[in-house]
Amino acid sequence: MIPQIFDLKRRVAKFNRAQTIITANDQLPWMIDAVAEDLVDRLAFVSRSFDRVLVIADLGAAVRSKLTQSQVHHISADDLAESRIDVPPASFDLVIMPALLETINDLPGMLIQIHRALEPGGMFLGAFPGGGSLEALRHVFGQLAAKDDIRNVSRFHPSVDVRAAGDLLARAGFALPVADILPLERRYTSAHALINALRTMGLSNALFDQTWLSKSEWDALKPALDAPIDERINFVFLTGWAKALSDPVQNGPVKSASFF
Repeated sequence: MIPQIFDLKRRVAKFNRAQTIITANDQLPWMIDAVAEDLVDRLAFVSRSFDRVLVIADLGAAVRSKLTQSQVHHISADDLAESRIDVPPASFDLVIMPALLETINDLPGMLIQIHRALEPGGMFLGAFPGGGSLEALRHVFGQLAAKDDIRNVSRFHPSVDVRAAGDLLARAGFALPVADILPLERRYTSAHALINALRTMGLSNALFDQTWLSKSEWDALKPALDAPIDERINFVFLTGWAKALSDPVQNGPVKSASFF
């Protein structure tokens, strides 16, 4: 049985709240825009065009707004409430998932579904916050958790590092699996501002088991939360190819899915 680490309904609600905030402000968070830009830029190094594109959980239409392809299908966060992709097998030549991978309880199963949705020789691109992210904020809570004032409970998502991410791609059947990191850093006026920014990006706590802070605990945290903070989120980028009839692992990538 797959461990239920993340609350599916809470995950969707937080994503949709971020979507509402972005729509109301008519402005993408800089980090979401940077991730979308990097994902789409990677297509420039591929020696083929894509006609049938699936974009999954595209916050603020960040990826779709940068694509030039005309046939783009979108799966919303609501459609992922059960962590299933309801599309016919081999129906897309490109799948991009710029969000929510980090809160999928069965991440290997999701990658297998994505692989199944691709035609032979099709390409997958994904991104999610990985290991080493939010170390400054973790330090704030960890430092205070060592005192009797704050209960030492889990407040951060478990994370996948870049090596494990590459292994997951291979296990899901992808050829030429590649995982790399884009570290994004910014100084925030306070930890409160950082937490608000995470909410705007749909990256706040979606754990199944949550313990709310009491007033006394918030009071104990206040000095640290009011202080400026330098934070970094390490986005892990995934690239993989659906295996063609001639296995690209053994015989090299098929011509239609090769790099320059």
